[in-house]
Amino acid sequence: SVNVQYGETVLFKGADGKQFSWTFNGLDQRLVQVAEIAPRDFSAGQATVVIGRDPQISY
Repeated sequence: SVNVQYGETVLFKGADGKQFSWTFNGLDQRLVQVAEIAPRDFSAGQATVVIGRDPQISY
């Protein structure tokens, strides 16, 4: 899994040279399967992302 901060933009690179970027803001969950956000032709496997909490919201 990959840990990211809320609002961070990450560039994902696949073994086949394909890539996509994603900004982690506005999701209603803290654990995301990369396959859920990746383009259909991107081979994400079982990779997951753990998203830090939004620092502007008190929990």
